[in-house]
Amino acid sequence: MDKRYTSIARDVEGKAIALSSLSESLHFAQQFKLTFYSKKDEMITTRKGFFDDKCKVWETKSGKIAITYVCLNDDGSIKGYRTATDIFEISALSPITRKEIN
Repeated sequence: MDKRYTSIARDVEGKAIALSSLSESLHFAQQFKLTFYSKKDEMITTRKGFFDDKCKVWETKSGKIAITYVCLNDDGSIKGYRTATDIFEISALSPITRKEIN
């Protein structure tokens, strides 16, 4: 994993953080990476993205964490809004001038 990114999906004890706290952390992040199982591609994938006012974090009816985010292409251009579930890892790149993320 790129050392500029810091894990934010779990606390120091390895417990999942509250959805509101996760949402707040993603809002403060300049950019983040999501690693999740893609049903469409039938494989584990990692995507870069960022959070804006249309994005959200919620729990699905089946009890999974879901994140709607702005997905970025490899060149940094916007690919569009995507929703990820079956998330294994979330890491964030936060600028020094913003609130520190965990």
